[in-house]
Amino acid sequence: MRSILLPLLFAVHIAAQAVTVNIWVNRYPTCNYPSGNIQANATGGVGPYAYLWSTGATTAVVSDLPPGTYSVTVTDFNNDQATGEIVLSGQPYALSDIADGGTTGLCNTFTDVLLDGPGNGNTGLGQYMGPLPYTVNGQTMQETIYYEWLFPVDTFYAASWPAPQFGGWQTYTFSDGAGCTGTLNEYIGYPIEWPDLTILEIQGACSGGNNGSITFQTGLEGHSQFTQVKIETINNQYIPSFGAGNAVSTNSYALPPGDYLLIQFMSESTFLASSGCRVSTPFTIPDLGPGCGNISGTVFMDDNEDCVRQGNEPGASGVVLEILPGPIYTITGGGQYGLNLPLGSYTIQQQSAVLEDHCISAPAPFTLSSGVPFQTVNVADTALVPMDASVSLASGAARPGFQMALTARVANNTLSSTGASTLTITFDPVLSFVSAFPAPNVSGNTLTWNIAAFSSFQERTVHVQLQVPPDINLLGTDLVFNASFTTGNVDAVPANNAAALTTTVTGSYDPNDKTARTSSGSSNDLYNMDVDEWIDYTIRFQNTGSDTAFNIVVTDTIPTELDLGTFQAGASSHAHALSIRDGNVLRWAFYNIQLPDSNVNEPLSHGFVSFRIKPRLPLAPTTSIENIANIYFDFNPPVITEPSVLVAEFSTG
Repeated sequence: MRSILLPLLFAVHIAAQAVTVNIWVNRYPTCNYPSGNIQANATGGVGPYAYLWSTGATTAVVSDLPPGTYSVTVTDFNNDQATGEIVLSGQPYALSDIADGGTTGLCNTFTDVLLDGPGNGNTGLGQYMGPLPYTVNGQTMQETIYYEWLFPVDTFYAASWPAPQFGGWQTYTFSDGAGCTGTLNEYIGYPIEWPDLTILEIQGACSGGNNGSITFQTGLEGHSQFTQVKIETINNQYIPSFGAGNAVSTNSYALPPGDYLLIQFMSESTFLASSGCRVSTPFTIPDLGPGCGNISGTVFMDDNEDCVRQGNEPGASGVVLEILPGPIYTITGGGQYGLNLPLGSYTIQQQSAVLEDHCISAPAPFTLSSGVPFQTVNVADTALVPMDASVSLASGAARPGFQMALTARVANNTLSSTGASTLTITFDPVLSFVSAFPAPNVSGNTLTWNIAAFSSFQERTVHVQLQVPPDINLLGTDLVFNASFTTGNVDAVPANNAAALTTTVTGSYDPNDKTARTSSGSSNDLYNMDVDEWIDYTIRFQNTGSDTAFNIVVTDTIPTELDLGTFQAGASSHAHALSIRDGNVLRWAFYNIQLPDSNVNEPLSHGFVSFRIKPRLPLAPTTSIENIANIYFDFNPPVITEPSVLVAEFSTG
């Protein structure tokens, strides 16, 4: 019996796999035009398959078909066959305007439609276009040349009329020159409400150079419609700098001295409802004179050690470079640096304990002269340690009955991956947990984050809100916080994988201040030269005004008693751009921070930055290390903090 059943089951299995064919429509023809597209799909049997259509075509997909009945025969590898048939009917136009797509506004109360010319398969929903003339609601569309940076120059057909509505879809009747009709759908935007444009900073350029820059910010258009910004000189020479104009800050570099226009616009074409209007804001790149030169370059990880940067070799961010004589300092952003200097001879050297330039002798000499005022010095690095990650802590003020902010910054300071990592923070048990971003695992006063691997020079920040009890007896109490960062891969410098922070509970206080704490923590007034190594500074600020602070800039002029070459960025409350200006001025730019005022949201009205630095050695006893910070809220005069003062002494303990 078994020998009879097996062949029977096998025969049934073969029969179930007979070749079959299905036909589907990719595109129906428009009216009676040869614009249809159908496709046969064979299954079962044994491939490969051969196709034979009633038109004589031998491909699975056939195109350029007028309305009609079409059949196909499919033959598989065993010469088994299957047939299929489909009726392809002509359809009216169902078009969509390709022009603005509902993302841009109107320059006036007129709207328009824009269509490709005859036979172009990219029009609307990919439909074939019949012969001219085209009409929309009985109005003849005119030929126009349409161009933008997204398209090559091409001929299109357009019509314009007063918008029947704003901010919605409109359906029109469309017909071509042969009488084929249908519909055309268009989204009509709103008349443009130009966003606010604010110039945040301008950097001058050397005579004959193109090392000037502008930083500007645009807000949201009135109905969140898309706008753009470009830069033109006064004589309309175009500077290729485009930026999206939707609540962003934009930098434009490589500008020579001169007068310019910041142009806000929506589109640039010969016929669009969003074209033909713009607003301009003039600005000037100052001429720094003929005695000015510039040094610039890239600090990067030279993986293959050929001293030339390849596209996949990462730039090293946050690397401090020292220029002598001076000393004059700058810092990399994305691996790039640049600095204007008086003409003369200098040396440049990066200041890093974990990176080393292997291609040039450090310090590297360079000369800026009237004949060659611009020089490039690139730094091709190798790592001195396999992998080094670090963690730092900073906090806002702690006041009885109020929330306080705590931030941890974790960073990979080298090229190699950290592997999957864990961040743990313990906060003082007198406090209670309110919230955190990203969300941690919470167990009592211990917070834990499981973090994916950090790639080269990557950093992340966690933000924690804690509640201080409404107990005035806490005034003067030191709150203690600890953080540890455990990496999946071996960290060659484990000492900086832990951080401790002490914050004193205060009552009435100046919300804009600068505090200093030495590495030993033995005194708030003294730097004990025999036990202290670092000074940890925190600059705190609060918006106590009557409106949102949109942009905040914090500057700190580093005194000669501190060695800016040892600077290490710490945790901060908000994202920012860090730079060094004028050789010794740290600058944190919080663009578009939108810090609420304390009357609206007291817990979120605070911010802070922190950093670590060493004194410049040798340091004589009784030396006073005095430092202040300037805090700029939008375009208001700076708030100047009270001095933070430490006196260098030997410990008596």
